[in-house]
Amino acid sequence: MQFESANDKELEKLRENYIQNIENKFRVLTPKIVDYKTSKTDININTIRHGFNLLKRSKELAYVRKKVILEKAHSDLDNDFFAEKFDSFLTSIESDSIIEQIQQAFNNLKPAKAFQNEIDDIIVALEIYNFSFDECIQGLQPFVKALKAEAEFEEILSHIRLYNIDQPFVALASNYGVPQNRERVLFIGCRKDQKLVKVVPPTVSEKEKVTVFEALYDLDFVGNDEEKFDYEKVDLKIKYNGSTQKMQSLLKKRTIDGNLKRIKV
Repeated sequence: MQFESANDKELEKLRENYIQNIENKFRVLTPKIVDYKTSKTDININTIRHGFNLLKRSKELAYVRKKVILEKAHSDLDNDFFAEKFDSFLTSIESDSIIEQIQQAFNNLKPAKAFQNEIDDIIVALEIYNFSFDECIQGLQPFVKALKAEAEFEEILSHIRLYNIDQPFVALASNYGVPQNRERVLFIGCRKDQKLVKVVPPTVSEKEKVTVFEALYDLDFVGNDEEKFDYEKVDLKIKYNGSTQKMQSLLKKRTIDGNLKRIKV
């Protein structure tokens, strides 16, 4: 929650302190689960320790990622033997991947059951570190409900959120003048000081929807592999002999105020 409300400079320090606290817990735990020699040489212990170091340098790693991505684009590394290795490196320095490696290292250690709760606490803390704001809220909801503090919790959130988002809205492309029945899921975010927008009203009615024929019929004068430099009007009577009226009925245009108007061909 502090991460969400902090500015960039504060966020960097908060993240570093958060990981440092987890690392301190691990230092206390280490002599309980492995002997001194193992703690200095074991690959799993080293992975956990070095993983904390990487997480504390998230800003530096973000800069490295940016430079590698730019170099990959500059050298046009795609569909070749280099691309996969570059992509693998970029993935390996993401916080999700680092935390995953730390978790795997803990699993490989197979510590005594007496210390499993302490390890679980560290792993959960690492997962929380990478939570989005919404994931944090979801994690707190059971505690809020148990305390029956939903109203107070919402009041706190209203001061933290920069914007509000309602349930996802499904938009159908043909409702907005596109000659295609394609659905897209949209999340509409509004500043918290503005009225929440939940849907985008259709811009055309069912009768006003554009068909594929209406959108493309007048391009039929261009054949396969042909080049045309001047527009040629399509003669529907010649092109659709016997079904001219049916094709003509599909053609319509909109006036400025949105009313339909038949086209004479």
